[in-house]
Amino acid sequence: MSVTPLPAADEALRQYARSSLAEDERAWGPKAHPAPIPLRYATVGADFTDPGPTAPDLSGTYDDIGEVFALAGSHRLVILGDEGSGRTELARQLGVSLLADAEGVPLPGARTDVDPGQDVTAAVAGTGAALPVMISLTDWTAEDEPYGMAGWLARRLTGTRTGADDVHALLTQRRLLPILDDFDQLPARARAHVLHALDQLPQQAPFVLVSGWKEFTDTVERTDTVIARSVGIRICRLDVADLDGWIQRTFRTVSKTAEWSQVLEALRADANAPARELLSDPFFAGAARLLYSDGRADPGELVRDGVTTAGLEARLLERLLGATAPPPRRTGSEPVTDAQVDKALRLVARATNQTGEPVRKLRSVYLRRRQRRRSAAAYGVAFFFLCLLIADLPLALMAAIGGYLYLRHDLERPLLGGRLPSLPRWARLSLLGECLLGLLGVALVPTFSAAESTQLAFWARLLSTVTVLGCCCLLLATLDGAWLRANIRSLLQLNDLTPPRLEEALDLARRRGLLQCTGRGITFTHPAVARWYGERSSGPLRELWQDHQPRLDRWGRRARPTTS
Repeated sequence: MSVTPLPAADEALRQYARSSLAEDERAWGPKAHPAPIPLRYATVGADFTDPGPTAPDLSGTYDDIGEVFALAGSHRLVILGDEGSGRTELARQLGVSLLADAEGVPLPGARTDVDPGQDVTAAVAGTGAALPVMISLTDWTAEDEPYGMAGWLARRLTGTRTGADDVHALLTQRRLLPILDDFDQLPARARAHVLHALDQLPQQAPFVLVSGWKEFTDTVERTDTVIARSVGIRICRLDVADLDGWIQRTFRTVSKTAEWSQVLEALRADANAPARELLSDPFFAGAARLLYSDGRADPGELVRDGVTTAGLEARLLERLLGATAPPPRRTGSEPVTDAQVDKALRLVARATNQTGEPVRKLRSVYLRRRQRRRSAAAYGVAFFFLCLLIADLPLALMAAIGGYLYLRHDLERPLLGGRLPSLPRWARLSLLGECLLGLLGVALVPTFSAAESTQLAFWARLLSTVTVLGCCCLLLATLDGAWLRANIRSLLQLNDLTPPRLEEALDLARRRGLLQCTGRGITFTHPAVARWYGERSSGPLRELWQDHQPRLDRWGRRARPTTS
């Protein structure tokens, strides 16, 4: 199969590979320590893979993943693990090591010059190594199934100008290695489609599939489909032996080896210790090393009498995400502050807790549950008297009823049975201007109306009122309108988190490893992070009350008469 000539294909693919394999910079990440977290993994049995009669032993650790991948002659590797086990970071480590090989010294006789008209195959073949690209599967849909995996990859390799035939040729010649993450984030039906599409690839086509253990094994059992020539590894939970020799390592000149020795010995003796289960998660293991090895805290806290898992989790999360957290790395170009990022994360946690699902639309970050009947009625009465000052009784009644119905309407549902409008920014600003002009018209029409033209004035006020209500409904159905409503409702506490700032704050949180954007929406990268911000997602209005509560208490004590 011939490959279509593409301009600058080499650099475009390499740039995509570099951006997709950006290294983890979290303070608790596997590589953020003096030595990587010793993640261990074992070989997956033949029930869920197809290793062949001479199945290799793929057991290893974090640093060995490149050599383990080389043992898999088919180069079809499935990386499985529980939630929070570090499977994505292990796959990224594999991709980084393979990318270094692909960008290494070209093979003897290979061309080193890059011709803008050079085809994809010749460009990647310069080093004799497959070019790894890490891609999330979360936007796979049923519409992608007829085009197969090659067609879906061609659509995802944006900016590289590769078609389905080009991708198919690269996969067949083992010059492109897709690392497919988030298989477990797909719905059950989509997982079956992806498994079938991978099995339909040419047998020499390499790939790496990253998934949760339960989701992958359930899909294999439900569909009775095993990917041909595939091998797999499953990441193990950290045990005391893994932690010993790693968790004591620190950048400080004086280590806490003696203190940690006592703690690790106590964990070996007590299999039900709360700290033992908590530290088996790489997320909390990294937090414990930051707190107790790099910090001043005593590791003996982990095994003291009366310690609970919830208490230890709160202590470690405070070290990672709270006021005592180390300052996040900033490039100097971020237009948002850390306080805005924290506020955006709390809004995401509140929206996630309310719906129980990932954030699909940014509007839901600002929205709250609809008003209760009493509060909506109170607002309706306020609308009535406000409009009665500038309009007639019928118009005031219409405004009150319309306001009540709108406040009682669930903004997450389509308006009037249709879809929520998606308006450009200029249209939203024009709607806001029409609202202001309509209000001005309602106020000025009676002033400039002659006594004999009362009917004309009535219809003019009616038209202005309808314009105001219609524009408000359309405006509040947009992202800017949702922010405006939430900002007013929270006493302007969201004034610094406008929609553009919200998007920038969420993007910065994603780069810091706190959020992940999948096809299902925006979610937190770890359940502990979601719990942390969920407990602090009471909302700006409640926080404002809590901030002023001590002052109000002092005023109350001063006003309270003293008794002798």
